[in-house]
Amino acid sequence: MKFVTVKEMVAVEQAADLAGHSYAAMMEQAGRGIAELVQARFGETKTLLALVGKGNNGGDALVAAAFLQSRGWDCTALLVDRAPD
Repeated sequence: MKFVTVKEMVAVEQAADLAGHSYAAMMEQAGRGIAELVQARFGETKTLLALVGKGNNGGDALVAAAFLQSRGWDCTALLVDRAPD
């Protein structure tokens, strides 16, 4: 697994967008991928609490939760932001 910085990820996403992969499509793929991993690992659990931040990963989490909910999971999404400074 490769880890990238935020700056590197922005560049990767911009390049993918320029190559014809929309941000919405990338978010859908990421969210479904997360959901499939969660279901494979915790398939019998059927309950999910998604802690959703304000960035793009938060969108991925919402897509994952929606996908799992469509498969019969009881999903709750908690929208969070960091505490005020």
